[in-house]
Amino acid sequence: MDIDDSTIQHNTATGIGGGLATIGNGSLHLRHSSVSENTAVFQAGGIQDQTPAVIEDSKVNGNSAALGGGIVVILGDMTMRRSQVNENRASAYGGGIVNVNSLTLTDVEVARNTANTPAGGIHNNGTVTTNGEIRITDNVPTNCASSSNPVPGCSD
Repeated sequence: MDIDDSTIQHNTATGIGGGLATIGNGSLHLRHSSVSENTAVFQAGGIQDQTPAVIEDSKVNGNSAALGGGIVVILGDMTMRRSQVNENRASAYGGGIVNVNSLTLTDVEVARNTANTPAGGIHNNGTVTTNGEIRITDNVPTNCASSSNPVPGCSD
């Protein structure tokens, strides 16, 4: 699935992926787009990723869910370039991103996300690779603390 120059906004899911959910075969390529102000009752207010995904020059902002307010990476490998994950909310953990597989960040900002338990920024149970300028800041209650695996470039 290729999504270019689009806005995915004000959607609600009773389960997963308030904005987008990728499940099964295929892949996602999101470019120059915004996934904002979406809600999922369970997980991934913005994007639920279970396939290979590339997000470039895009924003995942202002989404909410119980788990993983902005993005949840489960089975697929996600690569993000020159993008933002800001001001998302989780009632459990992973206000910005929950990663349980493989996530590569290049020139990405993860900021001002909130959760009720750590981590507010990136909750990592998989592998995160960082390149370029990475800003993981001002997330509440922590940027990345409580993750099973450290997130390079993240300090609390």
